[in-house]
Amino acid sequence: MKKVLAALVLILIASTVSAAEVKIGAWGRGLFVPYYSDGDNDAQTMDAVSWGAGNPRVGVNLIGNSDNAGFQIDLNGDGNSINAGDEQKIWIKPMDMLKVSVGCAYDDTLRGNGTFGSWDWLRPSGINGEDVTFMRVRTDMNSAMGRQGAIIALDPMKELHAYVSFNSLSSTTLMEDAMKNIQVGAGYTIGTLGQIRAQYVGLFTPEVVEDPEAGIVGADEVDASYINAAFKLTMVQNLYADFGVFFPTDSDGAGYDMRFAAYVKYTMGAIGIHGLANVTLNKKYDELEPADPANPGTEEEMAMEFGVGLDYALGNGLGVVLDFRYFNEAHVEVKDGNIAALVGIEKGFSNGKIGAGVQFATAQIFGEPMVAADDAKAQEELTIAIPVKVEYWF
Repeated sequence: MKKVLAALVLILIASTVSAAEVKIGAWGRGLFVPYYSDGDNDAQTMDAVSWGAGNPRVGVNLIGNSDNAGFQIDLNGDGNSINAGDEQKIWIKPMDMLKVSVGCAYDDTLRGNGTFGSWDWLRPSGINGEDVTFMRVRTDMNSAMGRQGAIIALDPMKELHAYVSFNSLSSTTLMEDAMKNIQVGAGYTIGTLGQIRAQYVGLFTPEVVEDPEAGIVGADEVDASYINAAFKLTMVQNLYADFGVFFPTDSDGAGYDMRFAAYVKYTMGAIGIHGLANVTLNKKYDELEPADPANPGTEEEMAMEFGVGLDYALGNGLGVVLDFRYFNEAHVEVKDGNIAALVGIEKGFSNGKIGAGVQFATAQIFGEPMVAADDAKAQEELTIAIPVKVEYWF
């Protein structure tokens, strides 16, 4: 009898332990660029990440999970210092259908994703990838105002996912402002046909107004909020197709009238073909070449971004990556726009990869923020980079 009781106790302990775990995960990427030339200055040699020159991303995640509770701490060891990464959150599920996350949190259940080619290498100015069709749910939507918040997600059935996110909170956020800056939406999966999603994203931000003569510094509220809807087609084998549209609630505050986006990927054995289109109607931006530099005006034109890519698996972990991008002047706010291309080869392993390539851009590859009007480059000034990419995941 004692042996039976002891066995039952061990089984109970084992089942309790197996229901909860704390694990370490990791992801990082770095690019060594032995040659980078923008056509204006002497060639440079640098380290970089995909989103700009600087320190490689060396990330690690501490994640705790159980049936009803969990946490996540993301840390980055970039630049010989330890910093907080994307998410720092606690989550609780008081019931199966309800999840409450508090802290700096993301919910990628319905997120749009159009990543391929140069998005994973050196990203040319103006490129879009993640969020191109449907914006992720996040508490740091306006990180300049704060990164903390809460996401309340509801899954009453396996086909339906709904949420409300209170984002960009700080210790001085008024309840009125918190309610303005909410993100609320839902997605529904229609059998094997596809998935529809819709959301409202509140973005009310202060715009600093200065009057040097009067010595006044104030803030006018800008409404950049929008409604975002998308449809993802899943019924065609080997085809991923996602289409999204963005409607600003105030076109003056948002700086555009409407935006359409689409990303498709089709695989045929060892070949993967990508296509991306992103068109913004009546985008407003400062004149690049104002007739009177002292009183520059505002342009209002259609902004366009197009991309095509090809992946080809050679076997034994080797693969070729080809990528071509076009951005018109209104999209990147650079004189004559930007055309960029990538030719690369990668070797993958169980927990990482290495690759080398050549990238071109008629204007610029790095550009954060966009170059000012008086520094805008013409297309004949070619940027050339030779990146060597290393990446890991655990």
